[in-house]
Amino acid sequence: FLVMLTIAFRKRDRKRKTCPSLTLSSWAQSEVERIFPFKFTRDQTRAVRDILQDLSAGKPMSRLLLGDVGCGKTAVAAVAAYACVLNNGQAAIMAPTQVLASQHLEYFSGLSEKMGFRPALLTGTLHKSEREGIYRKIREGRCNLVIGTQSLIQEDLVFQNLGLVIIDEQHRFGVRERALIDRKGNNPHLLVMTATPIPRTLAMTVYGDMDVSVIKEYPRGHVPASTRLVSETEKREVFDFLRARLSQGDQAF
Repeated sequence: FLVMLTIAFRKRDRKRKTCPSLTLSSWAQSEVERIFPFKFTRDQTRAVRDILQDLSAGKPMSRLLLGDVGCGKTAVAAVAAYACVLNNGQAAIMAPTQVLASQHLEYFSGLSEKMGFRPALLTGTLHKSEREGIYRKIREGRCNLVIGTQSLIQEDLVFQNLGLVIIDEQHRFGVRERALIDRKGNNPHLLVMTATPIPRTLAMTVYGDMDVSVIKEYPRGHVPASTRLVSETEKREVFDFLRARLSQGDQAF
């Protein structure tokens, strides 16, 4: 009851707020289709439509993007970030680990020329001089896409015009982290992504302050991952199996 009450207050509070609307012209939307080397699935197209509608409403978006690994959530988030930077705003992507933050940097760097991203990576491993240099670029608006871990909520970090916050793997960040990065801008839009399957009744309780977009389809050509459960006594067999598959160029987690 307490969780639901808190979320009800947060939903009401967010609906009272206003923020600049981020619009994407029909030309820019058709440009998106040419930028990506693949055709979006129906679920991705629907999610993009929901997000663009939210961004242009003049109220801060609060949307959960739910979908399994490999279904194309990051591509959808890239369209949201594109709408933000085209409207002279800055987008921030908060990831739970440095590895995931680095993967996002690699992905968005590949889109930077086509979509106008000027990305920067902020993690806890940066030297003080490196960190201060990136802080300065962000403050002056020279970086319009900031990717990082919890380093994004440090007090010293000041954005020139934060318009969109994207949080990857929502369950790894609490209400406090979301609230702290929310304060970095003037009621920025919020897009949360998760691959954690959530029963609808639980989603209504825990994400009651958010609208939900679900991606169920996989892009054409998607190869499903094989998941196995083994006991501790089978470690040797696992290592032998992995060694053989990795030597063939396969990947495993």
